[in-house]
Amino acid sequence: MRLAHIVAFGFSDDLPAEILTALEDGLNALSSSLRGIVSYRHGRDLGLRPGNVSYAVSAVFDSEQSLFAYLEHPDHLSLVERIRPFVSSRSAVQFELATAT
Repeated sequence: MRLAHIVAFGFSDDLPAEILTALEDGLNALSSSLRGIVSYRHGRDLGLRPGNVSYAVSAVFDSEQSLFAYLEHPDHLSLVERIRPFVSSRSAVQFELATAT
């Protein structure tokens, strides 16, 4: 069963540029090093609409076990701790993806 994991963050205005760059680099490294990730995208909001959040991650995992391996990985936890002081909002959802017939 494939699972989608979507997370959207609002960051405070005092987020240092180097923290955001470290987040992007860290997510790239983490997503390329773990098994079970079917697709992985993340990025800064383009500012095309008012009220949008700052950043989003969209990932597809091949199983619930792969999702939890990602969420509990020490590198993921380290990234979370690094950005936590600058997170003004966070929303997340996980849902099952229908298989193609």
